[in-house]
Formats: sequence, C-alpha cells, structure tokens
Amino acid sequence: MLAYLQLLRLPTVFTAMADIALGFALTKGFLYGPIAGATADGPPQVGWNEPGKFVGLLIASSCLYLSGMVFNDLFDRKQDLAERPGRPIPSGRVTAKSAAILGMTLMLIGIAAAATVCQISLEVSLLLAVMILA
Repeated sequence: MLAYLQLLRLPTVFTAMADIALGFALTKGFLYGPIAGATADGPPQVGWNEPGKFVGLLIASSCLYLSGMVFNDLFDRKQDLAERPGRPIPSGRVTAKSAAILGMTLMLIGIAAAATVCQISLEVSLLLAVMILA
C-alpha cells in the first residue's frame, strides 16, 4: 500500500484542489454575486449553493492530477531504473500493469466526475486526459 501512495505522491494532490477552490470562488463570486450568495431579492439561484458541482470538480481535478503522476512514473520507468531505482515501479513494488490500471481508473473517474458537472467540464477533462497521455 505504501508503494502505491508513493506512486501517487498523494500529498501533492492538494495543489490541484486549491486550484479548483480558487477558480470556483473567483468565478462564482464574480459571476453570481458574493460568496455568501445572499442577494436583496432572496436566496441565490446559482453559485456556492451548488456543492455537488464543487465536489465534482474537486474529484475530477484530483483524479486527473493523480493519474498524471502515475502515468509520469509509468512512462519514465526506464529512466527511473537508472536514476531513481527506489521508485515504486523500477523497484518492482508496483508492476507496470498495475500502475497502468490505476492510472486509467483514476483518469476515467476524473472524466466521469467532470461529466456530472457540465458539458464544458467534460470537454476540458477529455482534453486534459489527452495531454496527460501525450
């Protein structure tokens, strides 16, 4: 289990979450009023009262980020064998096949989570997936 956590570089995923939180705060606050969402006319119609969209974006971003970490190590395994033999894949603690399955699973979860938010999120996630694999 420790090898998989090292492969994911789990502590770094919080940077992806911070990007989503800031983007959500800036766009929802700017486009739809204050973060608190209160308006003179009553409760807000959109914005922070949509926690499902926020959570969906957090999951999508986190899973795509983590899949990138896994695929980075998978694609660099020959170089890592020479330069960083203690990494999970070159050391044999995680097989290349297991890493590929983990990376693809995370990528698909990320794309599915983005699809639950809106069409644009789905399209961006698909572009990100292509770039991660490229």
